[in-house]
Amino acid sequence: IDQCQFVITGPSQSGKSTLLSILTSVFSQKLQISNEMDNYLFFPINWLIQQACIEDVQKLYYLVVTTTINMLRASHLEFLPIIGSLQQWLLSLVEMNALLPLPAPIIHFTGFPCDIINQIGRKIHDYWTQKHFKAFLTETMSFPNLIANAFQYKSVVYIIDHFDAAGYIIKPVDHFEGSEDESVSLCDLICDSIANSPHFVASQNDADFFQVFSLYDNDRQLSTEYLIKGEGEKELFVQQSQIVLNMSMCKGCPAYCAKFIRLCEMAEEAAKDSAVKSQYSRLKSVVDMSRNEIIQHEFIRLCLLLGAADTDGNFDEEKMNSLLSLP
Repeated sequence: IDQCQFVITGPSQSGKSTLLSILTSVFSQKLQISNEMDNYLFFPINWLIQQACIEDVQKLYYLVVTTTINMLRASHLEFLPIIGSLQQWLLSLVEMNALLPLPAPIIHFTGFPCDIINQIGRKIHDYWTQKHFKAFLTETMSFPNLIANAFQYKSVVYIIDHFDAAGYIIKPVDHFEGSEDESVSLCDLICDSIANSPHFVASQNDADFFQVFSLYDNDRQLSTEYLIKGEGEKELFVQQSQIVLNMSMCKGCPAYCAKFIRLCEMAEEAAKDSAVKSQYSRLKSVVDMSRNEIIQHEFIRLCLLLGAADTDGNFDEEKMNSLLSLP
């Protein structure tokens, strides 16, 4: 299990997030089959969705704590009566000047690691109140590991989509104004946190991703390029601009291949169900025009995606512009 450290790369919208979802689902099923599910705390996050939280340190802390506690709630149902109080207490660490004691329901709850949680909370509160910027951020990004240790999990399983969307240098502003610490790279802190844990990481843009993430010795890189080896027999031909699109141009990327197959199906259905069968007829039904317009936009969208990932010069700007003006 500890060797399950995967990095998923590939062109934009080529199926990286889908592959990430499939891999983590299989991993979860394997844990269930081997009765290991209760020994691992999952921590899923999509940094593209959470970008608004990145530059606000307090919001970033809220995000990490809330995600961790939600996953703890899902795996420890016996803590349901007190999990809400625990979350409120953890959030109060960056809201109150004084360190509040753990709520009474938590203290009197059998089997709860009160001492360890108190130590974690005190350290976070001290870093916050004393304006130790880098130490606070480090503790924040290590929070899932700290909670996993407190509740005797074997490890955290990090599931991170669009990793490079977190490629920010965070400055000590607002509450940390005047801190002696310098700016901190968020991606460096994330890499340090996940280094010794099972993780599934997907990129958004490979060029940006490899600037902020270095492959570890144990990481397995999976590329969505040429993941599918089927060539396919169908091709799409636009006569006016002499553009031919076939499966081999999809570079074996799952999402591109799926879009191409769906586009072929749409074209076949439009031809079969056409109200006016002759393509040379001047008369066109509203339904036919609508179908063709949808196909045109989907075709252009696929070409733009392939053009962005293209290294063979099959799609240039002149061809793309000409497509927009064609009937």
